[in-house]
Amino acid sequence: NHEFWRWNKSADELLDFWFKVEDVKNEALIEIVQSARSNGLKCYIATEQEQYRTDYIRNVMFKDDFDGVFSTAEIGFKKNDPRFFEKVLESLSMNPSDLIYFDDSQSKLDAAKAVGIQANLYRSPEEVLKTIETF
Repeated sequence: NHEFWRWNKSADELLDFWFKVEDVKNEALIEIVQSARSNGLKCYIATEQEQYRTDYIRNVMFKDDFDGVFSTAEIGFKKNDPRFFEKVLESLSMNPSDLIYFDDSQSKLDAAKAVGIQANLYRSPEEVLKTIETF
């Protein structure tokens, strides 16, 4: 009902509007990611999104900023489920000890830790930099 939503355009136009409104990058963190990548580190996004938002993150919002995107929509498990991280490790063919993960949610950090990943509470870009410099 367009009166309830106050939107009289198409669903695709609504999605486009929604994605652009939330297209806000943490530029300081992106600079750290770019530097890490130029030094040979692989950097990925792990996100809890539905498929359309995942596609936007991958192909528009962070296009070329990361080495890949792991989305709950594609993996089939939420990030607070260790199986999400098992699938990430399987996809990357990596040992858990070779991966650093940052999140602002303790339940998601606990899920990553449950499979042996070094999981860190995200507080600031500066703390991310300090952590990866000592890894």
